[in-house]
Order: sequence, then structure tokens, then C-alpha cells
Amino acid sequence: MRKILLAGYYGLNNIGDEAILEKFIEMIRGNSADAEISVLSGKPEYTEKTFDVSSVDRKDFFKVNKAIADNDIVVFGGGSLLQDVTSKKSIYYYLYLIFVSELLKKKVILLSQGIGPIEGKFNRWMTARLLNRADRITVRDANSFNVLKELGVKEDKTGFSADPVIDYGPDIKYEKMDKTLVGISVRKWKDTDVVSPVVEIIEKLHEKGIEVVLIPFHFDEDIELIEEIEARTDVELGTVKDKMTSKELYGLIGRLSLLLGARLHSLIFAVSSFVRISAISYDPKVEYFMKSLGMKSTCSIENIDPDKVCGDIFEKLEGNIEYIGKRNELVNTLEENKKIIKELLEE
Repeated sequence: MRKILLAGYYGLNNIGDEAILEKFIEMIRGNSADAEISVLSGKPEYTEKTFDVSSVDRKDFFKVNKAIADNDIVVFGGGSLLQDVTSKKSIYYYLYLIFVSELLKKKVILLSQGIGPIEGKFNRWMTARLLNRADRITVRDANSFNVLKELGVKEDKTGFSADPVIDYGPDIKYEKMDKTLVGISVRKWKDTDVVSPVVEIIEKLHEKGIEVVLIPFHFDEDIELIEEIEARTDVELGTVKDKMTSKELYGLIGRLSLLLGARLHSLIFAVSSFVRISAISYDPKVEYFMKSLGMKSTCSIENIDPDKVCGDIFEKLEGNIEYIGKRNELVNTLEENKKIIKELLEE
């Protein structure tokens, strides 16, 4: 029986990362029902109850080190774990986990990773050094592959596999609304005024008889912004005020006519359920995802143009979904992750 430790941005109220965790657990159990799975989590009790796994507090380094020692394989599943632009702490944390795992001679696997940007010289050197000792790596976009190549990571251990949430819910059934409903998932960004342009977008959509629902993905961060938006408009909005599971939120998004999203996984959920999308980019990872679909973001979060955004929404509501072929290609790349997990469990 193989013992697997999953590491990522789990148990931190981010719906996208919880969906990633769910998909990797599903992949593992699909190959070995009796595999022992442990997860590093910000909320171990929640993770244990939700996913029926063992879990360890990701900030308790004594327990983290013990968990690494007790498992055979350490899998870093999804997300933008190795980057030093939005947070320096993040890359140090995950490099530490990789270092300890390799020191203890564990199998180290990184799957569906978004790599970079990595700007610090030491960070680039250490990332290359540790990843060249990893057993297998898959990245979720072409830019991440290029970053690894620039760092000097050996190409023979690197493959491509999209974010697993792109194939999140084929077994989830939902009914489309009998009205035009646009979902909006935005986030705060530095000192940028996000509220004013979003309120203007909402009011322009309302003038056309389009209803709007505001959707938080990183709940604790996004709900505060949503309340600010609500306070600035008289338009009656549908708003997700309570925390929802990944499946519940996926079901809601599947009923939309279009999703206007800044949060990466709001866009991935929409594409997974064949909903039209319009993207507001706050991070290169949003651009890379849109590029993988043969599309572009409508604008950046620092320069939201309500007229341009609404024009894009109106045009897309009238047309066919653009990305179906590209979406299916991305789903097919998930076979690489499944193959790696299968091989590990059979060793």
C-alpha cells in the first residue's frame, strides 16, 4: 500500500484550490482505492471531514516534517506554488518542502504546476537545483515550460498537463436559466479601484435586462469587495453570501449565460461547464490560460474599461462558444497526470 502526501494551497478558503485537491484525490483513488492519502492543510479538520483523508497543519513544521517522513510519495498538486512575485513566503515554503522530501529520499512529483515568474537570483538557482532532483514534473501552460527551460531544468522529466479542474464535473447536472444571467468574480488588487468600474458594468448590464450574480472564490477576501460593490449600486443583485462547496459553486456557474472573471478558477470552472467567458487579468496566469484557449483577456484589473467589457459581453452572448476545441485538447492532456500517478502506485 502506497502512502501519498499532497501539498498545495489547501484548506485556505480558496474554492479553486479545493477543487484541485478534490481532483487529485479522485485520480489517486481511481488507481488505488486503498492508497493512504495525507494532506497539508490550513484547516486540517475541515480537510479530513470533507475529503476523507488524514491531514496535517501546514504551518506546524514538526508535524509537516513527520508527515513527509511517514509517506512514500510527496505530490505538489496544482496552483502557482513556485513564484516570487505575489509572495516571497510562498516560494520559500514550497522549496523547503521539496528540499526535505528529497533529503529524506521520497518520490517528489509536481503536477499541473504554474511556474513563475521567479525573479530572485537565489530563488531561481534553488528552484532549478531542487526541481532537477524531482522525479516527475508536469506544467499547466507553455510559459511554465519555458520558465523551467530557462532555469535549466531537464526536459526529459517535464511534461504538460492542464489544471485538473478543466474536467471538474462531468457527473454534475444543472439546468440553464431561462433568462440571461452573468456571473462576476473579481478580487481586490493592490490600490486599484475595482469597485467603481464593476458597478458601472453592472448598471450597463442591468439597462439591457441582464441579471448579475456576484461570486466569491477566495471567500474571506472576496466577500468584503462584494459588499462594497453592493453598497454602491441600487441594482438588485444575486450574491453568494454563504460559503459553498466546489460542487455547489460549479453547479451555479454551469447555469450562467456568461462568466466575467478575474479569479483564474472562476474562468476554469466556466470553461469546464461550457459557459462563455470574459476575463479580467490581474496575473500572468490568467493570460496564459486564455492563450491556451486561443483567446485574450478583455482588460487588466488595473485598467477596467466598462464600455469595452460590456461590449465584449454583449458580443459573446450573441455568438457561439469560442473555446470548445481547445478545451477538449486541454482535457486530453490530463492523461499525463493520470499515467504518472498510476505508475507511482504500481511501483
